[in-house]
This record gives sequence, C-alpha cells and structure tokens, in this order.
Amino acid sequence: MPRFDSPACFAALLGGPEHGRRGLAPRNGTRSVERRYRDDTLVLETRFETGSGAVTVVDCMLQRDGPPVVIRQVVGIRGTVAMRMELVIRMDYGSVVPWVRRSPRGIRAVAGPNALLLTTDVPLHGEGLSTVSDFTIAAGPSARGRVRPVPPGRGLRERAETRAPPGSPRRRTWRRARRSPAPPGCPATPSRSSPRRGRPATPRRWRSRRSGSTATPTAC
Repeated sequence: MPRFDSPACFAALLGGPEHGRRGLAPRNGTRSVERRYRDDTLVLETRFETGSGAVTVVDCMLQRDGPPVVIRQVVGIRGTVAMRMELVIRMDYGSVVPWVRRSPRGIRAVAGPNALLLTTDVPLHGEGLSTVSDFTIAAGPSARGRVRPVPPGRGLRERAETRAPPGSPRRRTWRRARRSPAPPGCPATPSRSSPRRGRPATPRRWRSRRSGSTATPTAC
C-alpha cells in the first residue's frame, strides 16, 4: 500500500508469518470454515463454526479517491466465540520492522516515509514484534478494525505528533509561542530564550563578575 504496485507490508504469502500478515480467527480452533463473496460485490465473508458458537468475518476495501482503507468486521452469529487477532506489519516485502506507537484508537506503525494506521474497537497489546488482541464476540454485537496507509512523507510527522496529544498544556503553550510576534529588533529564528521542547521562554539571570549585581536580559 497505498498503490497496488507498492512494496507489500503483508508478505506472508511470499515467505512466512514473520514477513507480515493480519490474522483473525477463533482462538480455540474451528469445526468448519466457509468463504464466499456477497452477490455482485468484492466483499468477502468468512464464517467460522466452533463448539461454542459461530462468527462471520467480513473483509472489504472502501471505494475512495485517496489512500485505500481496508475494513475487517467480526459479527457474532450465535453463542460466544473467543477470537484472536494478530497483526504483523513488515514494510518493503517483509524486510523492515516499523516503529509502532499507540494512537487514540489503535496503533501507528512508521518505517521511514511510510506509515500504517490501525483503528479498532478491541484492546491491543504488543507481543514480541507483533500486535495482538484477545476478545470475545457474542451473538449480535460486532467488532471492527480498519487499516489505512498514511500518505508518504507524513510518517515522521505523524509519529512526532503523538508525543504531545492535541489539547494538552504543552501543545497549547507551544502553539501560543509560535503565534506570538517577535518584539522589534529581535531575530525571527529561535534563540536561547525562545521556547524549546514545548516550554515557554524564561529570561535568564546572570551575576556580574565585577560588581556582583544581578541583571535580567530582555527576552526576545
């Protein structure tokens, strides 16, 4: 992703599970598995029958003008089924392990200029170099997850934005400092008295070696 001829990030078909895959199945095994496409669509349905119930996993890619969005939904048919999701992201045909960080509703995986964003309704945790989730689906409710690529060139910026969440005091302070005009005669570029790492500027004080008095410089 994001193009059909882009280097694969799920390349298990060309090697093994360690080269990237997105697995989702009952945790305790199945009695039978059936797959079919919905009539006249490219929506794939996989039905799992287990000893405790049945679920259907629905896979589709949204019609769009921008980057692709792959949606996977688990629908409970009857009983309760313990499910396990395992996400192994390996960029560039399984050769690059991405930097993974949590996002408000999932994870963000960054490898150089490329990044993938996973949003889901179920809790996630790391296990080795993969992201997994163990959850239970009952008849009626459903759980949904979606994977989409971040536009090329935004990977590092997306990763940096997670350090200070929107609306946090540090983010607000930094934005106010950036919008504040520089006083006359002060340089526009950051100086030692300019905000650094999201903290407001504070004037520095020094002691004169000759007189022993203190002075406060004008902060630009």
